[in-house]
Formats: sequence, C-alpha cells, structure tokens
Amino acid sequence: MLEFGEKIPGQNYLQRPGAYAVIEKDGLYAVVKNPKSYFLLGGGIEGDETPEEALRREALEEIGMSIEIGEKIGVATQHLYVPEADLYVTKEGHFYKVTLLDEVDPNSEPDHELQWLPKEEAIQKIFHQSHQWAIEQA
Repeated sequence: MLEFGEKIPGQNYLQRPGAYAVIEKDGLYAVVKNPKSYFLLGGGIEGDETPEEALRREALEEIGMSIEIGEKIGVATQHLYVPEADLYVTKEGHFYKVTLLDEVDPNSEPDHELQWLPKEEAIQKIFHQSHQWAIEQA
C-alpha cells in the first residue's frame, strides 16, 4: 500500500480509515476549506459503514450535497501527528472519482467551504500528501 508521511518507530498510531472524493469539473477540482487547511471532500469511516457509505454521509455533512461515486482511484495511507490532541494517526484513505449531484441540506457544516481550484493550485494547497496523490491519479 502506498504510504505518505513519516511513521516514527516506537509510537502507537491510531488507525483511522476514511473515504475521499476527487471531483473535477471543467478543469477545476473541488476542495473543502476548513479553519485548519484544505482537504478533499470526505472523512472517517464510522462503525460498519462501507467507504462509499461514509463518503455519501460526509458529503452531506460537509457541503450538504448528494454525490454519485464513480471509479475507485486507490488506497493510500497518511501518517501524521495531531499536536492539539497529542496523537499519532495513520489515515487509510479510500479515494474515488465523484460527481456532485443536488444540494440536499443547506445547513451543512458552516466552517466547511467548497472551493473550485485549478489542479496545480489544489495540489499546492491541500494539506495531506495522500490527497495530493489522489488528484494526480485522477
């Protein structure tokens, strides 16, 4: 499996699977800006969810939109340290090509803003290397 970030020997890492969307339209890529940085649309898989179910839920929560999930791009892990939680995390990301459909809930998370950026700008601004990789693969 493709890995990004440094995994420090001897540290315990919380395993956090997630699902993320690469959305391209008219040469622009959808990214979500929140107070911390820029990310692909998506997030953690909860309970018995499939990656696809998690991605649909995250799209509704983050931007209030329904989605159509297309081809799976791949799986990549991102090792990182979260200083505010003093926690080491390995995020196993399942990446998909996705199409946005309809706005379903206008009351989505107010601190998550959908932005459309040219490919190089999206790659430059996105925080996780695994998300950058997924855009390159799409």
